[in-house]
Amino acid sequence: MSTAKQAAVPNGWHLMFGCTYEALAIFRITLGALLLAELLLRFRFLHPFYSDEGTHPLRLLLPEIDEIYNVLCLHCRSGNMIFQQVLLGIQVVIAGLFTVGYQTRIT
Repeated sequence: MSTAKQAAVPNGWHLMFGCTYEALAIFRITLGALLLAELLLRFRFLHPFYSDEGTHPLRLLLPEIDEIYNVLCLHCRSGNMIFQQVLLGIQVVIAGLFTVGYQTRIT
């Protein structure tokens, strides 16, 4: 098959999603930026909603939730403010890496 015919044949992404690599990259950047903005705005509400000194402390929450949620939810491990800040900081770093496309492969 010649090079001209190969260029005319759509690749797998185009056939499956009907979009180009550039459109997927713009979507990823937009989604990452929205996620990053939401996480940064969430820092304001860490103390009232995520700590034990807030509206619903863990001592009241843990008896009400089921075991699978207790295992999967990392925020239910501790109501300490430092622990919640570290978790949210990790989420912000991951969202930033997602936005810039860290280790994105186009194959």
